[in-house]
Amino acid sequence: MDIAGNWGQNTKIQTAPSEPAIESGSFTNGTHVVIKWKSPTCGITDYQLIYYYELSGGLFQQGSTTETEFVLFGEEIEPSIEYTFTVFASYVNVNGTSDTKKFRFGTKSDPSQKEQLGMY
Repeated sequence: MDIAGNWGQNTKIQTAPSEPAIESGSFTNGTHVVIKWKSPTCGITDYQLIYYYELSGGLFQQGSTTETEFVLFGEEIEPSIEYTFTVFASYVNVNGTSDTKKFRFGTKSDPSQKEQLGMY
């Protein structure tokens, strides 16, 4: 049996990016919520990672970004409601695994003070 092929050519294998770990340093200051995550590792650096996120709970938002943080502004943020935030990384249509955190936050009498989100 004869096998023919270009055995000397390099081949790139796409691997899925690892999970983007949501940082415990995410916070709210009464007027907005900032959720940050660490950039995942992936085998190929030729492409820019895109992060897909979803926020559910008292409100629903989803979208994508190339940044490693999500910022929610506005009066929609309600105290004592459980929110769920999920994020995963993707490049060239290869999706990685997601990280999901649930959190609550209370109200602050001074909105200029940062409050750590109660993530669990």
